[in-house]
Amino acid sequence: MPPATLEQLQTDLDLDDQTTELADVFYGACDVSGIGNGRSTEAMVAGCVYLAVRELEQPVSLSDITDATTLEMNTILAAYQEIIGKLSIQLQPEDPIKYVPEFVQRLDEEFDAHLGTPVVERAKEIIDISKGFTSSTAIGVAAGTVYVAADLENKRLTQAEVGEVANVSPDTVRENALAHRAQL
Repeated sequence: MPPATLEQLQTDLDLDDQTTELADVFYGACDVSGIGNGRSTEAMVAGCVYLAVRELEQPVSLSDITDATTLEMNTILAAYQEIIGKLSIQLQPEDPIKYVPEFVQRLDEEFDAHLGTPVVERAKEIIDISKGFTSSTAIGVAAGTVYVAADLENKRLTQAEVGEVANVSPDTVRENALAHRAQL
């Protein structure tokens, strides 16, 4: 594996050693199997990192990885899909709950929101209540839930603020918030 590429992603994304080592194992398996021929090394490394964070349920999103590379999200996603398809890896859907504490912490830090534990706990409750609800991404579900939970706790945030920390559009926050409110 090109160490500089993986090491740079490890640094930029603050990945732990276990995640980095698993990404390296996936990359090695791809290399031995000829997976990714014709794709850039950076795309394959990013795809392996995304697979590792998904496998280990780390709160690192595809958007985070995209921001740490020079690649488009679709390029990383295509590499990731090829990897899981050709290595026959099956992953459980992402759990939006894993993103809630990070989003609340970032809102507190970046917008002085003073949300804290009550909003985290309320958001987790809302996700549990609406488990059957599906969205395009776990991140969108988490963002919409944090927005609703903050409102229920009488904390005022804008959809743009939540979207900024979650790296999704305010429309995504709004759509998920409306869907969660309908479940309550």
